[in-house]
Amino acid sequence: VDWLDQELEASKEIPYKAAIYHVPLFPSHRDFMGTYSDLGRDHWAPVFDAHGLTVAFENHDHTFKRSHFIKNGEKVPNGEGTLYLGDGCWGRDARPVDEAPLWYLNKQGAIQHFWVVDCTVEQMTYRAVDMENRVFDIYPDAGEDTARASEVFASTPGLYKLPEGVIASTLDLVQNPAWKGGELETILRNPFAHPVEIWMQPLPERINFTVEGLPAFPLKLMPGEVRKLGIVWTPKEAITTLPENLELSYNIQLKQYNPDQKTPSAYAGKTGVKILRP
Repeated sequence: VDWLDQELEASKEIPYKAAIYHVPLFPSHRDFMGTYSDLGRDHWAPVFDAHGLTVAFENHDHTFKRSHFIKNGEKVPNGEGTLYLGDGCWGRDARPVDEAPLWYLNKQGAIQHFWVVDCTVEQMTYRAVDMENRVFDIYPDAGEDTARASEVFASTPGLYKLPEGVIASTLDLVQNPAWKGGELETILRNPFAHPVEIWMQPLPERINFTVEGLPAFPLKLMPGEVRKLGIVWTPKEAITTLPENLELSYNIQLKQYNPDQKTPSAYAGKTGVKILRP
């Protein structure tokens, strides 16, 4: 922190100052109160605010975001705080975001992209460019170019975090050091007001399993419908010692079909259970 404070103080005559680092202070996918994001806001953000940092390029979450201007932990008028851009999503698949943006986010999306920054005496201009070489976000407003970018952004399919209650798994096995496998009662629920389709991909960690009892996908559920599945996980090889905190989990993808929308809304997430050693 002292080094950061000294470097920014030494650059006080430079009109535009930028920082780039890994873990975001204002995340767009991970928990806002995550350990390192919280530490960054406690220790770095006050230094950014004191020296008028122009823009911070954040990473780690693998999404697109453009924040509001932020100072002293609050949203402030444009140009009066720091703009946070991110979140490191070019060489990695995009992760889902919250369907309703958090208070500090102006724009967000599950979009692979990079940022192009033009710096002149008058201002810094930021353009987000997607995998198809299309500009889909511009700040500050650039007239017709911004309007075209907004159309591209609006036409890009969204990917949102899976809502709570869509899937739950209950462990039904004897936990012991020589565990031979068992059944997970997996409950799927449609919490939406419209039909959904669900895909599940088993994700065993550290041990090879055979997985039985999966239905044919996509699994279609009507509003409010609940479906119970008995999914059996069996190790392909005998386990002599159960690994610490072995997790049996699923990648989940869901599409909601709302007749008022041209394309279905897409959601993604991961859930599972841990088998703890006795």
